[in-house]
Amino acid sequence: MFDKDVHAKDGEAAALAAFITQLIGLERETFVGAMRAIRQFVIGSHRLADDLNLAYKLFVTSIESLAQGFDGHVAEWSDYEPRKRNKIDQALKDASDEVAAGVRDAVLSNEHVALARRFRDFAMADVAPSFFREEAAGAQGPIGRPDLPIALQQAYSIRSSYVHLLRDVPRQLTISGFPEATEVDDRETLSFAGLSRLARHIIMQFIARGRTVEREAFDYRRELPGIVTVKLSPEYWVASTVGFDHKSAPVRLTAFWSKLLPPCSCIKRTPN
Repeated sequence: MFDKDVHAKDGEAAALAAFITQLIGLERETFVGAMRAIRQFVIGSHRLADDLNLAYKLFVTSIESLAQGFDGHVAEWSDYEPRKRNKIDQALKDASDEVAAGVRDAVLSNEHVALARRFRDFAMADVAPSFFREEAAGAQGPIGRPDLPIALQQAYSIRSSYVHLLRDVPRQLTISGFPEATEVDDRETLSFAGLSRLARHIIMQFIARGRTVEREAFDYRRELPGIVTVKLSPEYWVASTVGFDHKSAPVRLTAFWSKLLPPCSCIKRTPN
């Protein structure tokens, strides 16, 4: 990746063409998710030169963005943090089943639950056998499938420690050489080399397994660079009755008063 000169080998051009064809053929939502993950991966690779903590976090995030957006997870009450769940269950012990279910559904609708487990499960589901075989042929100390769930849990924990507490990555991951896995606190942990190869593999597997379409309705204008959506000033629309109903009434009333009262007293014809 960082070599100044890269010479293609036989068959690589065909593989690249097939990859690009699959990528641009994806359904738009999947394509956007893939590109978002690719950008995170590329930025993380460049940050290796100046910020190892951020680089590790970005590699994890490139996988996590796909996990949260495309794993189809439906939150269940058992996914909620046990300490909080027990307190709510205790408060609802005398409530009817209908009320208790309503409260639990309301809590789950406003929470992101089981993020670490979703990250781990998504990654494991998208890792093909080739990651441990053909692709690992030239790797130094590649991780095995039995150790990967533990390493993924470690990677997410390192990412969270940096995001929430600005803790540095464990020093064992910054030693010279490029082993793909090492032990941190007696637990198998992915190094930068291992996490980078894993993220790249998962992104490519996600693209390869995505559904492609020949044509798709898409408002491309919203995706053009430099396009910004802003609200019109109320005097241009507050008098219109189009779309007026009980839902829009508070917005229209607020807009009306904003024009009626100082400092913009248009209706009162206040001078200047």
